[in-house]
Amino acid sequence: MKKELLRISGGEIRTLAGESVRDIHLLLREGECISLVGNESSGRGQLARLFAGEGSLLRGTLWVRGRAMQEYSRTAMETQKIYYLDTHQPFMNCLNLAENFFLMRHSRMNKTVLNQHAIELLTQQVLEEYGLKYRADCDVRTLSQLDRLLLGIVKAADQGASIIVLDEVTRGLTLPQIRQLLALLCRLKEQGIGLIISDNWCNWFEETADCLVLLQDGQIIRKLYGTEEFVQQETLLHYTPTRKVDAKVRSLQEGEHRQKVTLLLEYRGIEFSIDCWEGQSVLLHSFDHQVLEGCWESLTLEHSRCRIRFADETVDFAGPAALLRRRIVFWDADRPETLLQENLTPEENILLPSMPRISPQGMWQKNGRRILTDESFWGQNMLREEGQKPLSKLSVLCSRWKLFHPRVLLMHNAFSASDRDGRTALLRYVNELCERNTTVILLEAADEFLRGYTDKDVAL
Repeated sequence: MKKELLRISGGEIRTLAGESVRDIHLLLREGECISLVGNESSGRGQLARLFAGEGSLLRGTLWVRGRAMQEYSRTAMETQKIYYLDTHQPFMNCLNLAENFFLMRHSRMNKTVLNQHAIELLTQQVLEEYGLKYRADCDVRTLSQLDRLLLGIVKAADQGASIIVLDEVTRGLTLPQIRQLLALLCRLKEQGIGLIISDNWCNWFEETADCLVLLQDGQIIRKLYGTEEFVQQETLLHYTPTRKVDAKVRSLQEGEHRQKVTLLLEYRGIEFSIDCWEGQSVLLHSFDHQVLEGCWESLTLEHSRCRIRFADETVDFAGPAALLRRRIVFWDADRPETLLQENLTPEENILLPSMPRISPQGMWQKNGRRILTDESFWGQNMLREEGQKPLSKLSVLCSRWKLFHPRVLLMHNAFSASDRDGRTALLRYVNELCERNTTVILLEAADEFLRGYTDKDVAL
């Protein structure tokens, strides 16, 4: 019989931001995997971050291997062998891989002599045990996002983890990389390590999961066991079906009413020429994660060799600020701090790029209010009254560029970073922009989802 690792009975969580998840009943045993399923507002992220020390249990009890926990800090969790991992892995660049494994372990401070050869040998043995082919003395600065994730998981297991919590770790990973992650998770389960996973792309973990915990509005609404029950999740969570784009409709008037758009993309001396028509959506994808990241970095450099050619002009890529003036804009979900200004209201964030057109003299308030209350354009009143639910960050960003009306929008991992409903909203938004003759170019790790939803697919 499998031993119990973790149990929460009648729990209610309150996070540092004041969000709550109630009526929590969970049971995790050795070698089992629980996948938390729901949108970002469902409470699954808050539940996962409890194990990162970002919340506390107001009601109920958290039992770890039969003992009730009294403290919920990250240190207390790791003392109980519960390790929380997200996309930011705690590796120190000044240490090599073996030193990161050895020197960052929990220690009783009784190690006075460091045997460099011994720690590299021990680290190499651990890596081979989990089927990872890395040199123990490698420079961690050369590691990719996937490398850091896999090594972070193995480092936690090497420190004696009995439970590993993974929170949004697939963001920016391609399908082959996710398969590598799943193979490692299967090894952990075989060793009796329990897994709790919260991810926007929860469907990838169904083959590993023993139980799907469905959350909605801060509450667990159902638990599903086995693949026969897993198919019920979309119905139970009331997901809106996603409809495919009819690309043929957009192609009918190419010769008469639409001008040609050519993106000249340079990456490590190789130039890709991508042709499309204005008002089309184009998916750029690659099985190599580093190619996608390298191409995006090349596009956003201040002195890039990339260009975009319209029928009447050619525009050199000279950084996001210069391109904004030519109505070519970027949406990079991997750098959320560049997307919205936290010191501005959602309404001000929507209006910000369009300010020069709204009022060249800076007196924008009156015109801004008139624009935001135009229900024929937005489909709703964008000015939130007191007590109304605030606009989500995704809604603010979609509204910002809808108002700005760019000639070209380049998006990086926006779909990969969104939940199920968010992806549906993004598809609808991309279609709206294309109908207004904006060309949308997507560099997405989540290319499997987008195949068939865009007008053109290009492999890099």
